[in-house]
Amino acid sequence: NRDGTLAWARRAGGTASDVGRGVAANPDGSAVVTGYFAGTASFGGTSLQTAGTYDMFLVRYYADGTLAWAKQAGGTGITDLEGYGVAAFSDGSAVVTGQLKGTASFGAGETNATVLTSNGTAEPDMFIARYSPANYRMLEIKPEDLKGNGTFAAKVDYATGNHPDID
Repeated sequence: NRDGTLAWARRAGGTASDVGRGVAANPDGSAVVTGYFAGTASFGGTSLQTAGTYDMFLVRYYADGTLAWAKQAGGTGITDLEGYGVAAFSDGSAVVTGQLKGTASFGAGETNATVLTSNGTAEPDMFIARYSPANYRMLEIKPEDLKGNGTFAAKVDYATGNHPDID
């Protein structure tokens, strides 16, 4: 709250490693959070299960702290997909960035489902994924959209909804 008093707090995760890495506030007061988890992670009444080593999560909490939805992306086998940063746009969409080792699926079962594979197994690659405001469905990822400078943070101008490195 504006006066510094606690509005709400929530616990999420499971018995294995669960890490929150990035949070962004939407103009409506809701919050979008990203990170990664192993095994099973619970967010409110929603449980997510990894198929690989680590999967990325993207969750949205309403302004009152109730869970709106929880999404995940990841792969099978030795796949490491970690969400590090998230930015929220004025239209309600969100962009997530982080690291990828192996092959991971984003938006499985959706129109714009995308599979990304890292260029090797020794060191991770960067990924960027944009999710639409309608239930945060995956939007198309194209190689030319990757204009980043190697950092994992993003900032959005709420007046315009633009980010200098993301169209």
